This record gives sequence, C-alpha cells and structure tokens, in this order.
Amino acid sequence: MRKHEEPATRRRGAEDPQVEAFGRRFSRRQLTVAGAVVLVAVVAVLVALLVPRSEHRGTAAGAPSWSGAGVACRSDPLTHVHNPKRLRVVADCATVSGVVRKVQYRPNDGNTHLTVAVDEKYQPYLRSANKGLLNVEVVPPDEPHVIIPPPGKHATFYGAWVLDRNQRHAAELHPAWRIVPDGVPAARATPKPVSSPGKLSVTVDLPAAVAVGEPFRAVVNTRTTTGTRTVPASQVHVFAEITNASGKGVGWKAASTNTLGSTSMNFVALHAPGAFVVHFYATKDGQSAVVAKSLIIKRR
Repeated sequence: MRKHEEPATRRRGAEDPQVEAFGRRFSRRQLTVAGAVVLVAVVAVLVALLVPRSEHRGTAAGAPSWSGAGVACRSDPLTHVHNPKRLRVVADCATVSGVVRKVQYRPNDGNTHLTVAVDEKYQPYLRSANKGLLNVEVVPPDEPHVIIPPPGKHATFYGAWVLDRNQRHAAELHPAWRIVPDGVPAARATPKPVSSPGKLSVTVDLPAAVAVGEPFRAVVNTRTTTGTRTVPASQVHVFAEITNASGKGVGWKAASTNTLGSTSMNFVALHAPGAFVVHFYATKDGQSAVVAKSLIIKRR
C-alpha cells in the first residue's frame, strides 16, 4: 500500500451515510442553539435601549403605609397638582418621616420643594433615581395650612406617593398636605399666625371670554393693607389654576409679583369650548389670599 493512500476502511467511514446524517443533525442542533443565543442577545439589547433605566433599576416596589392618625386621606390626591399627567400614583396616601435637608420655592410650578433624608426604614421605598433623598412637594393651595420645617428638622410627612416620569421615575411625596415636626401633635400641625402687619389682598384683571386657540393675559395685583394705608406687596407667589365645569384642573401658571406688586400671566385657550373658573392663589410670609374669576371659552 502506498504511503499517501488511506486505508479503505477510513475512506468508507467518511462516506458512511450514518456518519453523514449524524454530522447533519449536529450542525442543525448547533444552528438552533446559536440562533436562540442571538435572539436572546437582541432582546436584551432592545430592553436596555427602550426601557427607561430607572424602571428596571428601582430598588423597591410599593409605597410606605398610611398612618395618618388625625390626618385625612384624600380621595383625589392630585388635586391642584401642576401637570399631573407626569406623575404615576403608587399610593393615594402614604406616611414617611425624615430630616429636612433643603427647602426651596420653585417658580416653574409654584410648589415648595423639601429635600428629605428619610429614616432608614423608608429607604427601601426609594428608587435609584432618588439617590437616597426624597422630594416632598407642597402645592400653593395647601401652603397656608402646612408647616414648612427648616433644614435640619425631623418631621413626619403625609401625602401621595408617586413616581415622576420627568425625573427618571424617582419616588416623591407629591403633594404633601400635612407635615408634622417632631414634638407637635398631628391635629395641631398648622402654621402659626404671622405677626407681620397688614393684610394681603389680590385683584385680577382677566377677560370674561376668549375664543378657542386665542392667547389671553391675566394681570394680578397684590396689596398689603394696614389700617387705612394700602401699599403694593412685592415678591408674592401667585399660582393660577384653570378648572373645568367638573372642577378638574386643566391649566396652570405660577409667577411672583414685582416691586409694584404686579405680575402678568399669559395663557392660551387650548381647551374645548365651555365654562371655566380660574383660581388665583397668592401667598407671602404665611399670609394668603384667593380670587376666583369666571372664564368662557367660545368657538371661533
């Protein structure tokens, strides 16, 4: 036998139908496994790209329980909330406690924002986007009735537990309608009367009717009256809410008055024709005033 020739048995084995069939079955099996691996990888990439990171990196589900002895739970927790569609309500009513780190008024929505380092037992309810801190918001209509603790004060907070889509689904207590600093009974947790002189008042110049799609303006003037003397009130926070016939909020604006005690608020009538009411809430240094004006939106 020549050296370069293979044995007949080896040549026959290479041509054996059983061996070829096994090779074909093995190749198909490899292709099936490889295809499944590729499919799983593609799905994983799509999930990573399409699902917001905060949605699948949240550390906990649910919300703290409600323990509001002496505090009422609201049936509609998002009443008076600016642009409520950005919030997903997890619990209508929740209770949390912690230390206030920062207090800030934000003119974009008119709310008072409190940054709170919650107590350890509430930490599991925070999400990764919270970065260990909870945003607690008090809306303008509630502000005259809510104590705002200073930074460094420990308190208990009552409100709605929500996820804010505009903040990478961070958990918030929004709105909070009762805040009880340590040492104060919940039933008595209301702001003390302000000793500043004078009484705050507000007047509004608003058109009685506008057409659909038409821009319109509200001119707000605030004054402080002491005895017979009335002077402009500057730096008054003004929050306007447009409500429809059923009382549901459909539009919001926030502003502050200038040194002349005046501010202009611009709107556009983007709502369906009908009767509306515009509520103007003015607050400064614990004082408050409210004015309601009727508005008709008509067809062009």
